[in-house]
Amino acid sequence: MKDHITKENILKYAAGLLSPQDRKHVEEHLDACTVCLAKTTHSQVVLKETCARVQNLLTLYHDNTLTGEDFEFVRKHLAVCDRCLEKYHELAEKTAAAGDVAQTESQGQFDNLKSEQDVEILKKLKSQYKMLAGDGKTTDIPETKQKSSSTSAAGKKKKI
Repeated sequence: MKDHITKENILKYAAGLLSPQDRKHVEEHLDACTVCLAKTTHSQVVLKETCARVQNLLTLYHDNTLTGEDFEFVRKHLAVCDRCLEKYHELAEKTAAAGDVAQTESQGQFDNLKSEQDVEILKKLKSQYKMLAGDGKTTDIPETKQKSSSTSAAGKKKKI
């Protein structure tokens, strides 16, 4: 029997990185050599498990919240695995697109939130003004026009 397949070619075969001609050569050898078949099968299983682990960490890696060994593990794997690198790029594109949509949709919500915060500040100011003016007195501070406020129907001054 000819020489065994090199470790490098076994890994390339498992990752799908061989040219069609080299792939055919490796497959012919695997049909005749149980040692290389076992090594290749093992490499494919390990690669599949490694890819699954990396893909579970891609979001954290993309968000730059991964540290230490996990960060290095993902970084090194992406340098050699085109499939996981492609998934990483897909994630980055989806995240960027989702961010654009969320930013556009949240503009109106942010304005509303800002006005709700203003209402809360105004309520606190009214409360403080009430304490300064004395209990039960009418103030000159107009009510805000907000769904949650209790503005009278006629828009008259109210007792605070």
